[in-house]
This record gives sequence, C-alpha cells and structure tokens, in this order.
Amino acid sequence: MSGLAQSAVEPVTRRQLRAVERGEAPAPVAWKFPAGDEQPTEKIPRPPHPTRRELRSQPAPKGRVARRVAVPRAVILVALGVVTVAAPVLGLDGTDHSAHAHPISPAIAAVTPAPSPDATAGDTLEALPLLGPQVVSPGAGQSGPDLSSRAVERAPVETPTPAPAPPVETTAAPAPEPVAPTIVMPLAAGSFRQTSPYGGRTDPINGAAAFHTGVDLAAPLDSPIYAVADGVVDYVGPGKDGRSSMIIVLKHTIDGQDVYTWYNHMYARGLYVEEGQTVTAGQVIAGVGNNGRSTGAHLHFEVHTDDDLTTTDPLAWLAQQGAVDASLLPAG
Repeated sequence: MSGLAQSAVEPVTRRQLRAVERGEAPAPVAWKFPAGDEQPTEKIPRPPHPTRRELRSQPAPKGRVARRVAVPRAVILVALGVVTVAAPVLGLDGTDHSAHAHPISPAIAAVTPAPSPDATAGDTLEALPLLGPQVVSPGAGQSGPDLSSRAVERAPVETPTPAPAPPVETTAAPAPEPVAPTIVMPLAAGSFRQTSPYGGRTDPINGAAAFHTGVDLAAPLDSPIYAVADGVVDYVGPGKDGRSSMIIVLKHTIDGQDVYTWYNHMYARGLYVEEGQTVTAGQVIAGVGNNGRSTGAHLHFEVHTDDDLTTTDPLAWLAQQGAVDASLLPAG
C-alpha cells in the first residue's frame, strides 16, 4: 500500500447503494488509483452493507422471540378477561337476543314483578329489567308499545311515607299514698278487762274525788305489754308527775304530730327496754305488774298529745287510729 495514493471521493450513501441494487444507477467508484498504476498490489474489498430486507429475513435469536411473543400473549389474555367480565355487565354483548333467549338469573327473577293476569305481550317484555342495550326482534314491538319510550316515561316508584305514630301519652304515676302508721292495742285481745275508765272518779286508795288521766286494764301478772306504735323510748324508771312505781314513756310521730304513750305499775324485772332504744309497733316492752299505788295486777295506760302532757281518752284514741290486735301483725 506504500505506492498507492488515495484520492478524495464523495462518500457513498445508503440511498445510492439501494439504487445500485435495483439497477437504477451504476456502482460508484470508491477508490481511485494514480495514473500509470492500474493494478494495485493489494486489493482491500469493502464489506457490503446489508439491506433492511436482508436484516428482516435473518432469523432472530430464540430467546428474543420468546420474550417478544410472551408479552403480547399476556396482554391479549388480560384484555380477553376484561372483555369477558365487563361485556355482560355493561351490556356490550353484540349477539342477537331475538334469536337466542338468555335465562334470567335468580337475582333478577327475585326482583322482577310477575305479570298481572290481564297483562299483554308488550307488558311482559316491559317487565324485564333493562340491562344495557336491548335488541328486540322486528315483530316484537308491533303488538306492544315501544320499550325505549316506556323506559323514558316510567316514573320513579314513590315509597309511601309511613303515617306518624300517635304521640304516646305519658301519664305521671300517681304519688303513693302515705301509709298510715300501724297502731296496735297495748294488751292482747281477751287477756284484759277495763276496771277504771278515763276521766273523773273516786280514788280507790283514799276515796277522794279525782281525775283519772288514763285507763286501767286488769290482766294477769307478766302479761306482755306491746308498744302501740313505732317510736323511741323516752323514759324508763320510777314513777314521775304523780305516777307511782315503774313507768315507761314512748315518743311517737303520728300524722306529723308528737304523741307520747305511758305504761305504769310494772316491776323493775318486768322492764324490757331502755332509754333511747327504737321500738316498733307490737314489740313487747314490759310485763304487767302490781307495783305502787295499785289494788291488783293491771296496766295503767295514758296517751299525751303534746309536750305539755295534755291527755286524752286512750281507748277512744286507739279506736280513732284503727288499732288492731298484736296477733294480727305479720310474723317477724
């Protein structure tokens, strides 16, 4: 190559090469040797350029073909799945519904109203739910009204508004009536007799005229004496205010008023309560005695209606309060 001199020539383009291949132009001279040297000592052939057709005709590598085919197949499968699921839902099925009847699913049959006995063919078709575009055979719409117009003109179903419930009258429960306090007789029925009433009398000890502030009820010794009402033991001890021997005073609140009951002529051994103790109606508080200015075993019983020791007829007061026998009280 030392003796060769390369001359500058224009570069050959692909368009010129394709023209040469088609025979539309002569082959360009790529190399020009100096005059006097027609035969070069060494020829270096220029490699031909393959055409696009030759490149397309060459087989592609197997791995690349597999990858090119795998991707389109996955895309096609996904597209077919979407069309298969979405077409029935969106009503895109292009088949002729007049030629092939599709069964109604149980869910649609449950909400589709049954046709009335006098329904026509058009009404029967109208009862079917409109799911996407509907294809009706040419003769189906001749005997009945147009389905599209019926679908447009059909008014929405109005849900009836329930009638308001009548107001509930709330009647306030009546206030419980106050329970009258239980009043009992101081001695058991059949165990006593009255020997001296309340009021003026002749004193059995000195024979003088006197006012009897209570009532004498004769009874066997140690007969139980009952508290006539609920209350508190106000006094226990020797007689006071002109009363002799042992005495018990109970304080009660009846109809909002303080009432005192006095029990007299017991022995000390026959006192069963102490001051400040709470007692209930019918509770045994003492036993009948014959102590002090007494001519026999009996209970001297008084009722005071205030703190000033104002007395009243004990038997009349018991009757007014509706006193009952202790045996009629509930057990316990």
